[in-house]
Amino acid sequence: MTLRASRLLIHLSLLFALMPLTRGVRAAGMETVKTAPDKKGFVLHPSGDRYIPWGHNYASVDIMDRLAKDPARVEREFLEMKAAGTSVARIHPEMPRILAGADKADPNALDQLRKLLRIAENSGIHLKITGLACYKIKDRMAWYDSLDEQDRWKTQAFFWETITRTCAESPTVFAYDLVNEPAAVGKRDEGWYMGKMGEVEFC
Repeated sequence: MTLRASRLLIHLSLLFALMPLTRGVRAAGMETVKTAPDKKGFVLHPSGDRYIPWGHNYASVDIMDRLAKDPARVEREFLEMKAAGTSVARIHPEMPRILAGADKADPNALDQLRKLLRIAENSGIHLKITGLACYKIKDRMAWYDSLDEQDRWKTQAFFWETITRTCAESPTVFAYDLVNEPAAVGKRDEGWYMGKMGEVEFC
């Protein structure tokens, strides 16, 4: 990734963080989040009540596996977070779970994501969705790592098109975070990733 491209990702990430999704059908009991009229915060729609995003990273490296194997645990933990005052949870649907190819999504993974949206709605917690995660080194996609830069951009765009289409009608989406901690340091032959911590890399 070039330095210019990395800067663009940073700016877009900030933009999306300040432009929560407001389209879609409102579930009973849950309001969507909008930018406040004075542009200095957030409000709930349609009530107009002030919204303060406060919460946690949730299941950064295994959210999709956790949903598939133990959804009751996810439901319980969301209720526990809500009881502690959480208003937003940051989730990381990993790219190796969402994509089956450069332009092909895994329908089972999308069903798991829809399940998570319902769990979040039922608990009253909004979601900040962080994308393009390839954290677990053992799960890396060889086909993805072999792409040139332009094809990686196309695949990343397809990932986000897939995520936003899946989530478009859910009021639980607070914001999209396009990529976790984008960086443009190191040598090209050192690979696409950095920030190694044990068996994961976070950038």
